[in-house]
Amino acid sequence: MKKVVAGALIGAATAYTLIIAFMVVFTVGFFGARSLRGDGIGLVVFFLIAVSPVAVWLYCLKHAKAWLRGGQPPF
Repeated sequence: MKKVVAGALIGAATAYTLIIAFMVVFTVGFFGARSLRGDGIGLVVFFLIAVSPVAVWLYCLKHAKAWLRGGQPPF
């Protein structure tokens, strides 16, 4: 059970990363990189969304390690 939950957490982080990567590539491909430079708020939001997988990976790795050690971390 521990390995299943840890694997599910890593799988969820991977899926989230792929979705965000697709969104970033699609946005830059459709609107172009120049459209991001003109709007400061849009650039900040785009950057925060683009780096959000880092926080997701840190959370999922921390909880996956805890599950593999035998503890059940609070969610």
